[in-house]
Parts: sequence; C-alpha cells; structure tokens
Amino acid sequence: MQIEDASVDLAVSRGPLPFWDDLQTVFGELRRILKTDGCAYIGGGLGPPEMRETFREQVRRHYPEWNARERAIPRRETGECEEALQAAGIEVSAITRGDEGTWIEFRKS
Repeated sequence: MQIEDASVDLAVSRGPLPFWDDLQTVFGELRRILKTDGCAYIGGGLGPPEMRETFREQVRRHYPEWNARERAIPRRETGECEEALQAAGIEVSAITRGDEGTWIEFRKS
C-alpha cells in the first residue's frame, strides 16, 4: 500500500536510520508524503545508556550466543545525512546527536 502524496502531517520513526541503504530515496519519500508544513522526526539508536544495557542483558539471557561487538549497529555520520537530505530537496531543521542516538527533524515547506 502506497501512502498518498501530501497526506501526512507528522511522520515519526525511531530506529531505522542505521539500516536504510539509500537515505536520499527514503528522505525523498518522506518529503513526498508530508503535507506542506508537515514535520518528520527520524531517529536511530538504542536510547539512553541504561536502556541500552537493559536491552543487551535481555538479549544475552535469551540468545547466549549473541555478541554485541560482532553485531554492532552501523552509525550514520551527520554529513552523510545532511547530504542525503539536501539531495532529496529537504532543508534540515535539526540533526541532534547524543547518548540516545541521532535524531533528524525537518519540515516540508
């Protein structure tokens, strides 16, 4: 099912950023579905340090063979995100990086 053009006021997605192969295409699709003045918040990361450790403990308990170092989550550099956003015709409102991960905010003008 495809979402109609300019039909979404707010798009929020937590976690996919490190796994998207073609950032420009994804950002372009987000821009396509947003209404004028619509906003997108896109993030990546496992949350604050306490949450990450809880997550790792749960995974180790259920999957003892899991090794966090072998399964590192890829990290997107800020410049890579900025370039893909610009190539998709999006003016960046904010890219925030912290212990919780990376968050990108933009509006469709």
